[in-house]
Amino acid sequence: MEAETVTKTEKLVGKYFHSANENNKVDWQGVVIGEPHPGWYLVQLFDWGSGKPNVQRLVPIEKMTAWLFYPDRDAMTSSATYA
Repeated sequence: MEAETVTKTEKLVGKYFHSANENNKVDWQGVVIGEPHPGWYLVQLFDWGSGKPNVQRLVPIEKMTAWLFYPDRDAMTSSATYA
């Protein structure tokens, strides 16, 4: 009898993140708030000083491959990777 493999697709909407540029330096911090078109995500960016929301941007999935994603804001802000 063959074991059945179950694959769960993880959604990005609602995930918090740190983005990295081509030099592997942190560029943005924020949360994914929508997917208005397949492969395009609306992200809310947070100000580095205050942590408050400032601007929103549309980002293609191809630009997000090196980003670090977190389940919630606390996990993002306590991440030692970019602290």
